[in-house]
Amino acid sequence: MTATALSGILALLLPNEAAGFRVSLRANLKVLLRLPRYGVFLLASFLIFGPMLSNNYYFGMLMKDAGGSLTGLGIAFLIAAGSEIPFMRWSEHFVVRWGLLSVLIACSAVAGVRWLLYGFEVPLAVIYATSLLQGFGIGLFIPAALRYVYLISPEGVRATAVSLYSMAGNGLGNWICTLVGGALLNRYTIHAAYVSFAVSTALGIVLLLLLVRMERR
Repeated sequence: MTATALSGILALLLPNEAAGFRVSLRANLKVLLRLPRYGVFLLASFLIFGPMLSNNYYFGMLMKDAGGSLTGLGIAFLIAAGSEIPFMRWSEHFVVRWGLLSVLIACSAVAGVRWLLYGFEVPLAVIYATSLLQGFGIGLFIPAALRYVYLISPEGVRATAVSLYSMAGNGLGNWICTLVGGALLNRYTIHAAYVSFAVSTALGIVLLLLLVRMERR
């Protein structure tokens, strides 16, 4: 009882850091939302990264629809995940040679072509072969996108910028794309879900091209 009372007293004496954090977060959001490039990239990440992550939920159904087995699914995931590692390691080389936005557009285009391909009834062998493209798509997109967010954000708000970017792509984008994909799967087929991923990615690429134009001004 005494220990509980002492704990309560100590808790009351602690500084109220939460209020300060809320003010800081609100101020950081105001700074970020005034940056046109950051807002455009946030929406582009939502449209592009969402389908990349949602694919993890629906890829097994695609394999099953093409006649694949559980063992085959495991092999395909191994190929896809394994291909990401070398591209993440080589990301610096690609960024220096092509530039950040060019890398992001190339990654998104490769992913979009893959989703569009899955929108048709392709043979199982094609699905295995295109699993290798995940390395170039996601393996390069993740480090390049983080670096771009870091570069376009003011120094004092970079932590908030990265958190908001992660929420837009990893969280909200993934959730919405998975929800839309599930609705299309229930109404039509798994291929309809992947067509929606391709459309979403194409819209994201348009926004990335807009960023290229904005940076040339």
